[in-house]
Amino acid sequence: MAFGDYDDAAEAAVLGLVPAVVIKDVPSNSTVVGVPGRIVKQEGKEFPGMRLDHTNLPDPLAQALDKLQDEINHIEGEMKKHSEGLKK
Repeated sequence: MAFGDYDDAAEAAVLGLVPAVVIKDVPSNSTVVGVPGRIVKQEGKEFPGMRLDHTNLPDPLAQALDKLQDEINHIEGEMKKHSEGLKK
């Protein structure tokens, strides 16, 4: 069982579906995530660099497709310039 929000198992809240072993004390009113566990929130305040907002994660596939589209647009622009130069 994963524990957070409380510093002993008797008062712990389950934070996930994956079983975990807690080997260090967790401060009261804290949220711990990951393997190894890290405190990401304590007393309602988030730690810098630790974000729990998973709805706005970057999409590497969309980023790669955007980059490819930019390259296609650039090549098409160069081809258009070249073909216009041949017409003159």
